[in-house]
Amino acid sequence: MKNLSVADTLNLLSKVIKGREDYIYAPPVPTGACVYWNPVKDQPSCIVGHVLDRMGVKAHRIEALDHNDGGGTNAAQINEVIPGLFSREASVLLNYIQSAQDHGIAWGEAVTEGAHSALVNEPELENNPDLMKFLDIHPDETGETGLELS
Repeated sequence: MKNLSVADTLNLLSKVIKGREDYIYAPPVPTGACVYWNPVKDQPSCIVGHVLDRMGVKAHRIEALDHNDGGGTNAAQINEVIPGLFSREASVLLNYIQSAQDHGIAWGEAVTEGAHSALVNEPELENNPDLMKFLDIHPDETGETGLELS
């Protein structure tokens, strides 16, 4: 498995959502819980599940994330269950994107909103050049972006 960087993760997300930017995720299980793997259709379910599938992670390993420790695994914890998939920064980014998706935001906007939230809320991602490029944020001549860390 790879240790995907922020840039690699954003690139893969762009491929996953292409043509499905307006898709709004709806949990496929009766409990209404968001899942990485759709057990009814036996295919990826949420945006992160699709990323993992594109990375070549086996279906049973993706599905296991939905049942880790009796509950689900958030995206920031995926490396604890399947080590080496994402850099720490990419895991944090995916967690923000997953959260946006889980709040009913269409995939295209969820990626943008999640990337922006990660950039302004996570000191380790502050001024991350890959996130700034993705969001088309350009620092001024002093290096300031105009973004406020919360």
